[in-house]
Amino acid sequence: MFNRCLRLVLGALLMGAMSASAMNVEPEKMIFSIQENVEPFSRYSCNVDKSPVGLFEYDVQCATDRTVRKFAVHLVVQFHPKTQYGLSAYEVLYWVTDWNQPQWRNTSTTLWIHNDTENNRARMIEMAQGIENDLSSLQLRMIL
Repeated sequence: MFNRCLRLVLGALLMGAMSASAMNVEPEKMIFSIQENVEPFSRYSCNVDKSPVGLFEYDVQCATDRTVRKFAVHLVVQFHPKTQYGLSAYEVLYWVTDWNQPQWRNTSTTLWIHNDTENNRARMIEMAQGIENDLSSLQLRMIL
């Protein structure tokens, strides 16, 4: 009985993982900006391009008062039609490599958004990743 239950649970998890679909988000649907977390709390717009390396990789450049900041962003959005909670969900991986530091700095976030119905309800996701020892953040607004 235990083996049968274990096979059912593992099968359901595997089917859930197999039915998830990763979205290749187009750069036109993303808005990046740098928000300083100290006075004068300046905000700077960024440009984003699809990186020639990797499927979910993006090159982000932000012109600030001081310099042009460059980041590599790994962004994966997966829609899961069925989760362990029985409803749909989004899984977002937002990883940032700060090329401007003497030794590259990496920060990452994995976010799960669980819907209260089985339909896709999210239209936009906004996230921020701390950079410069959290003195600033690389903000992302993404239209789904």
